[in-house]
Amino acid sequence: MSSGQSTRPVRIVIADDDPLFGRMVQAQLSERAEFEVVGLAANGLEAIMLTQELEPDLVLLDVSMPVLDGIDAARIIRQGRRPPSVVLVTGEDDASDARAYEAGAAAYVRKTGDIVPLMEAILTVSQLALPLR
Repeated sequence: MSSGQSTRPVRIVIADDDPLFGRMVQAQLSERAEFEVVGLAANGLEAIMLTQELEPDLVLLDVSMPVLDGIDAARIIRQGRRPPSVVLVTGEDDASDARAYEAGAAAYVRKTGDIVPLMEAILTVSQLALPLR
């Protein structure tokens, strides 16, 4: 094992049933060297399977998805053997905040026309999740 500092990018899985939103977030993250999008899922079940297979550092989950919603998916993902940080996003004006944090989310962000708050949440959560060097 090497004792040097790791500069490995933060590996991210994005799960959203809106492919346009998922690709937009992927494009934004791909512009930054510290992030690598390793998987895209269209529902919560796919997100769980990709998380188990790829072992990302962070999973971005839409709250409202078919098959399995983001909150239930977050709960299952956070119980894994190497649980990643989870950021939940919602396009709805609902009261899921408490449920999101109870499911183990590190952040809960509303989808708006501005992607900056989401990118800031991803950056903050990824920095907090990195081991101290």
